Amino acid sequence: MKIGISIVFIVIVVLFTSRIKINIPYLNKEPNSFKIKFCINIGLYLFGFLKIFGISLKENEIAFLWFKFSYPKMKIDSTSMKKVKEIYNPKLLQTLNIKLEKFNFSLKIGCEDMIITVFSVFMISTLLSILFAQNSKQINLKNCHYEIIPIYNVNCLSFQASTRISINFFNITKAIIYNMQNKELCKTYVATNNHGQFTTYKKQNSTG
Repeated sequence: MKIGISIVFIVIVVLFTSRIKINIPYLNKEPNSFKIKFCINIGLYLFGFLKIFGISLKENEIAFLWFKFSYPKMKIDSTSMKKVKEIYNPKLLQTLNIKLEKFNFSLKIGCEDMIITVFSVFMISTLLSILFAQNSKQINLKNCHYEIIPIYNVNCLSFQASTRISINFFNITKAIIYNMQNKELCKTYVATNNHGQFTTYKKQNSTG
């Protein structure tokens, strides 16, 4: 009994005091290349600073403890973008309550039409400003810097980014539960809808 209580206590401590930290030292795209180079370090930190687990991802490699695994380089295409849209859920993101601790971003963008270049720079700068203003509680503005550089009369797109975010482990648990409940509600709705349609179809047949 005492062992069970101790285990439950330890689980509660881990849930409420641990944080997942995702550090991206670099996420780069060169002007004349379609390849994106990146490094993502994911760690579980007890009390927010004591690292107890870590994994590192690169564009063609996963590193865990002393082990490294290679895999084919990831490609960003229309299929992968559709999957991202399916996963994206604003309410789920609110539940996670992600904290942006650091953000550095430099974008060079341009095309042969100067007006389109100016408009693109204006729209991206405005969008970033709005996002930062609306989420100021979750963002450490002192450690966030970005620049959008226009390149005129040339088709160009390149960027360099680095960032660090943290998520409370308890919020991840809540998000998982929310996602499971949401899926169950969808299944119930579909089943009820199908049952209603079947009943209507049966009545029509019996009337006929």
